[in-house]
Amino acid sequence: MKRSKSIGFILAIFTALYMAWCVPQVWADEEADNLFNRGKFEYADDHYQAAFDYLKKALARDPDNLEYKYYLALTQIKLGRVNEGTAVMETLVAKDPIRYGKVYFDLGTSYMQLKQWSKAIEMFDKALKIDPRRADVVFSIGIAYLNQEKYPEAVNFFNKAKTVDPKFAQVCEYHIGLCQFKMEQYDRAKTTLEAAMRANPNTPVARNCELLLKNMDIEQRARKPWSLAATVGVQYDDNVNMSPLNDAGISKGSPTTGKGDTSFTGVFSGSYNLLNDREHKFGIRYGYYQNLYTSIHTSNLMGHTAGLYYQYLNLPVAARIQYDYSRYFSGADVSDKLSMNAFTGKLTYVETDNWRTEFLGLVQLKNYTDNLANGGPTPNGTHFGGEVFQYYLWPKERSHIRVGYRYDYENGDVIDSGDIHVDPGYYSHQVSLGVNLPTVWDIFLDISGSPTWYSFNRNTNFSLTDDRRDTNLQGAVRLTKNFYEHLQLMCSYNYTDNQSNISQLRPLYGNYRDPFEYQKNVISLSLTTFF
Repeated sequence: MKRSKSIGFILAIFTALYMAWCVPQVWADEEADNLFNRGKFEYADDHYQAAFDYLKKALARDPDNLEYKYYLALTQIKLGRVNEGTAVMETLVAKDPIRYGKVYFDLGTSYMQLKQWSKAIEMFDKALKIDPRRADVVFSIGIAYLNQEKYPEAVNFFNKAKTVDPKFAQVCEYHIGLCQFKMEQYDRAKTTLEAAMRANPNTPVARNCELLLKNMDIEQRARKPWSLAATVGVQYDDNVNMSPLNDAGISKGSPTTGKGDTSFTGVFSGSYNLLNDREHKFGIRYGYYQNLYTSIHTSNLMGHTAGLYYQYLNLPVAARIQYDYSRYFSGADVSDKLSMNAFTGKLTYVETDNWRTEFLGLVQLKNYTDNLANGGPTPNGTHFGGEVFQYYLWPKERSHIRVGYRYDYENGDVIDSGDIHVDPGYYSHQVSLGVNLPTVWDIFLDISGSPTWYSFNRNTNFSLTDDRRDTNLQGAVRLTKNFYEHLQLMCSYNYTDNQSNISQLRPLYGNYRDPFEYQKNVISLSLTTFF
């Protein structure tokens, strides 16, 4: 009897010790599961940081739980910590490749985010060996080949994906059309995309097909070996500049006539691409410009331009460099006025679908060939300019807001003889703001304004000690309407107010009109056709 009581007592002690060890462990496991389930709940609600915090706490209580690690890796990827999440997933398939074969697909998508296309395809292949009927895996392999620019291989897998699951048919057809577009099979791509749109026209994929078809039309026009454009226009200027080169934006600071006149404008330009692929374009160009006034023939202007250009396009970067040689003739007798060599560079950086930045730089070497201008020969000069524009675009509405800054500097041959000192150089700062937006009947309205501050070098004809300073304010309103595919009508109004300090520098001008202080209004109408 005593023996049995002793055995019972010993068993009670062992039971108590076992319970003392097991109950906290059960409680710990239950708490870890609760934290894990809360993390899954937050993950499903797209609250990834909260999910990560709960999953980390769950793993702290159960560090060897592979399922906890799996969801932690998914959460890290959603938080943008792709490398960390990918490393965790690789440990899972290494420890338990059978149970965690599902990780192969997640690994593939992770490598896609890291742009490691070959590794992504390797993981997707392993996922297919586990389940060959997964159309999403087959489709993802096609996407990886598309990103590698292996378009025939991509088309093969897109065709397989829609065969495995017909629900993938429309999105696969879109990507097949995209591959055909990339391979410059434009007719086949057009047929594929139009068929995909007809299959289900009220889906986001159908809208993507429509957008790609529009881009394809632009691409086909851009890939033509040649382009032509011609413009005819009429304008009324209520205060014509004395120098037609000032009207053309080539020279600065010319006084005005104080008279208004109507002019007729003709512009022709053409280019031919000697090299023309998707990224590179190299060619030759020619342009002709003429502006003829009905009364003030001394301000007539005619110009010829011939040049070379190279263009590079690999988004988000687009660049163009250009060389032009120009000859300008002006006046009633169409006399030789100016020959100019110009070098221009333009760089565009597309940050996002909405933001774009443009940089422009130019150098102009001006050689004036007139014998007499304003009482003496016009000094030759070199002009340097640079500008930067920031655009915010609404792509679907084809509209934008823009803001820019421009700096110009010009030096020239200085005339220094006795008491006469004439330095034709100047520098200027310009700030500009504009908006372009659609209105009724698909007419686009463009409004812009730009103050410019000029500082001209010393000219003893005006002052022995001080320099000329101008403040120029310009505003413009333009309405543009495209008709059909090759015709554009534009109506514009431009206002200029130029304030000068010449009358203060030279008192003689105080009794008369400052020749560099003026206002002008210009209304124009033009029609452009392009091919």
